[in-house]
Amino acid sequence: DAYLRKGETAKAKRVFETISKALPKEPLSHYRLGIIARASRNDAEAIAHFEEALSANPNAIEPLTLIAAIKNTQGKSADARERVTKQLTVSPNSPLIYNLLGEQWAMAKETAKAETAFKKAIEINEALPISYLNLAGLYLRAGKIEEAAQEYETALAKNPRLASTHMMLGVIAEHKKDFSRAISRYEDALKINPKFAPAANNLAWLLIEQGGNSDVALSYAQTAREQLPQDPNMADTLGWIYYRKGVYLKSLSLLKEAVEKLPDNPTVHYHYGMAQYKYGDVAGAKSSLGHALRIGKTFLGNEEARTTLSSL
Repeated sequence: DAYLRKGETAKAKRVFETISKALPKEPLSHYRLGIIARASRNDAEAIAHFEEALSANPNAIEPLTLIAAIKNTQGKSADARERVTKQLTVSPNSPLIYNLLGEQWAMAKETAKAETAFKKAIEINEALPISYLNLAGLYLRAGKIEEAAQEYETALAKNPRLASTHMMLGVIAEHKKDFSRAISRYEDALKINPKFAPAANNLAWLLIEQGGNSDVALSYAQTAREQLPQDPNMADTLGWIYYRKGVYLKSLSLLKEAVEKLPDNPTVHYHYGMAQYKYGDVAGAKSSLGHALRIGKTFLGNEEARTTLSSL
């Protein structure tokens, strides 16, 4: 492990091979050898080692997860599901394997089968938050908002320090236009992890859009940007807050970056166009606002975009 952390893969491999020869039923060395083989893009060797690890410890979820991942990468999703299902004959009471099976069915958009697997995982171990989260995500994608919220709440009852779960409940509240509750949920997430970029970004957006303190919104947006400097959504939020504060030059730089990375997002083009308009770039504003209205009809701010474009 020390060799692996230093990047000395060949030395690590020799040590793990020595261990596996001396202790062939010891699963960890086979698992590590599988990791090394996968990093070298030797899928067949990686799967062989992961299978050895599973033979030694049939309940181990990590090697099974990676076998499924390799098969999915190879375009063999049916084989991945079949392999996970096969492991249940050996470990029929493993909630993590049922959870993994649910994830495989969810990837295949087999919602009913995924739901059955996640519920079976919960039935076996009702204290396992990941299955509630996966079930909630399944409901959310299916438009079952209330069912999703209930599963997230249940997950929080098991573990109240799940920042991502508070985040998802914030997203649901925002979707329902319950903005004060959404703000509260994002704040809860940030109490657990003050550098949780998605929550900081969404909170900054809501504060600036709902008449909150613009300096506080700016601070949250800067935190999100620092954590995910390459994410165009963070650039868009921070740029829009600078626009609202009248700092148009900084706004333009950030919004241009967002537009280049999100060329099909009408809201981002609208933001960039408004910043160009305020900065005095009439031609640029015409182009950006016109493009926003061509590619989107119902985005937030479309009326302002239309009115501003008409005035130009």
